[in-house]
Amino acid sequence: MRLLGTAEAPELVPRLYAEMGLPRAGMIERPGVWWSSARHRLIGEHQVAVHSGPRGDDGFVLFRTEDVRQRLRAGAQVRGRGGGPGPAGGDAVAARISSATR
Repeated sequence: MRLLGTAEAPELVPRLYAEMGLPRAGMIERPGVWWSSARHRLIGEHQVAVHSGPRGDDGFVLFRTEDVRQRLRAGAQVRGRGGGPGPAGGDAVAARISSATR
């Protein structure tokens, strides 16, 4: 895996998407006109990581991070995967983050 810079990502992501093909579940065709309107918005708002396999680049992910410390200081809760109280829920996650940011 490697992170792409903003100069490389707009050219590489559409090519990788096309090379992966449509047989993967949930994929839809993205014509060139779609990429020309969406690529800078998507890549500008996200970071891009690329996976490289034995044959070169073969996958990517767009992601963004969020610093929740400011919201936690204001009293907001952060929900975990479980969405409720307990070890897998948001209450435990919020408590750990809250105590770590004091």
